[in-house]
Amino acid sequence: MAFAGDLLYNDDMTGMTYREPRLQQQINQFDPYGGKNCTAYCAAMAADADSRGKYAYTGAQVRRSTNEPYPDPDSPGLTLGQVDTALYKMSGGDVNLDVHYGISDDTTMARLRAGQWAIVQVQRSVLRKYGYGEEKPFGAGHAIIAGYRQTDKVPIIGDPLISYWMPLEKWSHLFEAAGQLVIRPRTGERLGYGRVYAAFTRDVYSVSVPTPVPSHYNAFFEAGSFWLYTVVNGVITKREARRFEQDTSAPCTAATFFPWPGNTQRRLARILKGVLAGSYVEPGSTNVVVRAA
Repeated sequence: MAFAGDLLYNDDMTGMTYREPRLQQQINQFDPYGGKNCTAYCAAMAADADSRGKYAYTGAQVRRSTNEPYPDPDSPGLTLGQVDTALYKMSGGDVNLDVHYGISDDTTMARLRAGQWAIVQVQRSVLRKYGYGEEKPFGAGHAIIAGYRQTDKVPIIGDPLISYWMPLEKWSHLFEAAGQLVIRPRTGERLGYGRVYAAFTRDVYSVSVPTPVPSHYNAFFEAGSFWLYTVVNGVITKREARRFEQDTSAPCTAATFFPWPGNTQRRLARILKGVLAGSYVEPGSTNVVVRAA
């Protein structure tokens, strides 16, 4: 079903209807953590787009369904992996975003044009510099949702701080904001131009361009502690704290849900090689990211 304000457009070439998700605002009277929930609200909009309106979550609902229902004072925002896991759980597996940490801007552009939507993490000051949402002074790391308006073939962005969709004058404005994202606040390290942190929906417009399905994955560990899980006969039996003194990575499987008697189920990926081979980790948990190779 369509929400009030949805833009619907039928393309005779594909027979599919172009539909914009309902634009949500993170600052609202019903969400005490709205100021920290930009990624959660973009995830709710992504679920709306991915399911063509079947799943109409709010950003607050997404936040409560993550493994960080209350913002961590030291790192209050959510990662793409955290909201992906939440949406997968909330939708019973129907919504399964394709998360990338460093995908190329060319590939991102092609996927948006083909009919996918994406949560994109950006340095908001860059967008403000070009006049997008400049009425709001916030300029730090932020999440937006990006798409391609098939009615007039124009890229658009939705900012959960702004109440209207914004057409992009140039693709480069989006990708500059993505490349300038500060990924390590302690050192000021930025992602780098030409790379994008993004989580893609399925292709909801074009019938001729299939959504790529990754077949290889890697688990990336930042220096610090993380949880390592043991799974026996498809059931979680225990977890223990482990620690790496420096960043490292290992090949792994795609993540899937496992029951854990006495606890909530977990979405885990199995490590395939290295010192952790055979053990499992939770994508999006502290110091753990799983990316499509």
